[in-house]
Amino acid sequence: MTTLHIEHPITDYATWKHAFDSFADLREKSGVRAHVIRRPIDDSRFILVDLDFDSEDAAIAFRELLRSRVWAIPANSPGLAGEPTATILRIQRQQRRHIHRQLTTLQRCGKCFGGFTDSFFIVHNFTTSLS
Repeated sequence: MTTLHIEHPITDYATWKHAFDSFADLREKSGVRAHVIRRPIDDSRFILVDLDFDSEDAAIAFRELLRSRVWAIPANSPGLAGEPTATILRIQRQQRRHIHRQLTTLQRCGKCFGGFTDSFFIVHNFTTSLS
């Protein structure tokens, strides 16, 4: 998986988010598999966006599309208050936690390799390392 990591200042979140949402079809057609929007807790006028792709080529192509068709045209990027930075990232190591909170015993867990569990609280750690 490859991530296009974008950071930039914004004028206000509502304006920026409306513009972001208007490009949902373009993101899907360009191969964006998932996205995460983050905002600093101490800066309401800054945004960080991670867009996940299956390949580096797709992420690079979308970055160029953003630069030429979105960010370069003020009408397409209302809410943008400065020059975005866009970095292509490759996962080196990933760890996820899978947590169950169960009220009854013997419930099936699909992430437990099809097994059953009778614990009330279970944590699974999944780690993936990529060379």
